[in-house]
Amino acid sequence: MENPTLKNLGGASISGLRRCVILTALPLEFQAVRAHLVEVDDDVVHKGTVYSRGRFINGTNHWEVLVAEVGAGNSAVSFEAERALAFADPEIAIFVGVAGGIKDVASGDVVAATKVYGYESGVADEAFRPRPDDGASSYPLVQRAKAVNRQSAWHSRIIGGVPKDPPKAFVGPIAAGEKVVRSKRAPLYAFLRENYGDALAVEMEGRGFLAATHASTAQALIVRGISDLIDDKTAADAGGGQERAASHAAAFAFEVLAMLRLATDVSASDRTDPMPAKVSPEQGLIGRFNEIRSVLQDGYSRRADSPSASFLEHGARSVGIGYLRKLDSSEHLAWIMKRQRHYAPIKRELRAPDFIAFYAPRSKRGAGALTHVAWVTAQERVKRSEVSTPWPATHASDEECVLYRLAQVEALERPIENHSGRVKLTETSAAALALAADTRELHARDPRAWWLLGQLRVRQGSPRFNSGKISVSAGVQLEDGSFAQLNDDQTVTIHSRDGKKYTISIEEFFAP
Repeated sequence: MENPTLKNLGGASISGLRRCVILTALPLEFQAVRAHLVEVDDDVVHKGTVYSRGRFINGTNHWEVLVAEVGAGNSAVSFEAERALAFADPEIAIFVGVAGGIKDVASGDVVAATKVYGYESGVADEAFRPRPDDGASSYPLVQRAKAVNRQSAWHSRIIGGVPKDPPKAFVGPIAAGEKVVRSKRAPLYAFLRENYGDALAVEMEGRGFLAATHASTAQALIVRGISDLIDDKTAADAGGGQERAASHAAAFAFEVLAMLRLATDVSASDRTDPMPAKVSPEQGLIGRFNEIRSVLQDGYSRRADSPSASFLEHGARSVGIGYLRKLDSSEHLAWIMKRQRHYAPIKRELRAPDFIAFYAPRSKRGAGALTHVAWVTAQERVKRSEVSTPWPATHASDEECVLYRLAQVEALERPIENHSGRVKLTETSAAALALAADTRELHARDPRAWWLLGQLRVRQGSPRFNSGKISVSAGVQLEDGSFAQLNDDQTVTIHSRDGKKYTISIEEFFAP
């Protein structure tokens, strides 16, 4: 049954999020792509095709990504690609998958296709005579792929860590047909080498994909990981060659996406958009904590009758606390910022936080403080030995860790200092991180309490505000020792010192 939220949407758009469709042929290719997304909805259905829809965030560059596993073969992929493009109307369309290497490449390498030769096209006389039939990837994406290839930053996106021998990337032609090539002694292999001598790899979907994207406004690119070198296909597949190739191809594709900083000529305002708007425009702020902080500070300091939906939504986002190494906290932070990763023992695993804030311990230069924050894009369990750091592991190399993949690390606008001794905290909220005066107040995570405290300050002025403070009990302590708690229905419950409680409206609470 199709998802009813996709019906009769009338062109709703999601402000702040650009859209990309990624198609794959195999389950392992699909999983390699999905691993790079956060906040994934795995049940977006259109005409029977099931998409997973999530977000890919790299600093201020935000993408809404739909990924589908559409099966093998040029015809099937062309059909599914046409439907996906009509459904999602994306800015970017990418096919990510594996391929057999036939020239210059090694297993695990990546090829971004400049063009795809359709080798099945030709005339069958006494001998088969090929007729040129090729499709080209979009020029801007080919140029971006070349720019990504000039650096090695894409290696950092390989989930599970960079291999001992890092893969290479190539930008060049590939060939596509309807046959699996398993031997260099096969007539087809000799045919490809003779007629398509510059093709780096061979696969089965690229020509159909480009045929579909040619008629759309989306810019298109094909990214293939080399899973085998034809003769070794059976052994390579058994040894995990396809999984590695798919992982490397996905890493390269998402680096290309991350580096597309400017929108294409297709304006979002000019497009019809049949996709459901599942988030508010304010959610374009995801991944940029200091902008979320501005939203929260505005809601905290502006007089209002009730907290806004964006204040409550962003304020409730979870923030894990990452502790920097005491002996070399500066080096540790520099490593986190460069690699955009953070690891911690499983015993301190955070429960899928939205952000991680980093605590630098006390030093001769001053008190310990939370100084930086980053959006978490993905997390996975790894062995400590799989995390390469300039410092040795302090525990067993086979100790299990949780590895967090991060978006751009930001410096907090104002460090939150610790003046109360040891910090016994593993998580807090975005509201607390944005508004707390010191680390003690980070224990109060409920954004409703922070809004109520802000209103007391705005309405009553600083003399009476000095007697109020945030409460760990999700409320605000008042002048007489009681505390007030904001409820979901926008009423306020007063808990008196003698154990009694009563509920009144916000208007009554703030009345002189």
